[in-house]
Amino acid sequence: MRIDRRVWVVLLGLMTGCPSERREVPDAAVEVMVDAGAAEASVVDAGPPAPLPLEFTVKARSDGGEEALTFIDGAAELEPVTKLSLATPARLKDYRVRLFDWADQAVVSDDVAELTDAGLEYRIELPQPLKTGRRYSLVVDAEFAPQLADEAGRHYDDVRLSLKIRGEIQPDKPAKKPGKKPKR
Repeated sequence: MRIDRRVWVVLLGLMTGCPSERREVPDAAVEVMVDAGAAEASVVDAGPPAPLPLEFTVKARSDGGEEALTFIDGAAELEPVTKLSLATPARLKDYRVRLFDWADQAVVSDDVAELTDAGLEYRIELPQPLKTGRRYSLVVDAEFAPQLADEAGRHYDDVRLSLKIRGEIQPDKPAKKPGKKPKR
């Protein structure tokens, strides 16, 4: 008993259980079964979309009033301030905003965050003005997630801005030396 080639191809396709599609091969008398999975294997996953730049405005308040900061290459120069505010149209989730000093230490501040219809408003109130002549960094990044994201699921680049305070550098106060211990 002789089995035709077409029957073998059909039987082989049924035995593997793979979805298949029929394609006719030009100039051939035989139909060829093509595995549909083979065509899909050539598709390359590009991964998640690239993060977007975060749009924001930063305002600073000092004794002279409030001014909107203009950042050139991620840096701005300003007067010694006691309040900073950052506003973005993105309603961020799982984020943190921090202000670091020239020694990369977190600056003590009272912070207030508010989600509005317009996005996120974040205010930093400082107990004393930032020191003249020094550089500070304002950082916005994800707290626990691998990337900064908003409520709509869009991902954003982390933000690190440099703030240079106008004026001469104020020397750091020397640490107090421990006093002499009384003799017993």
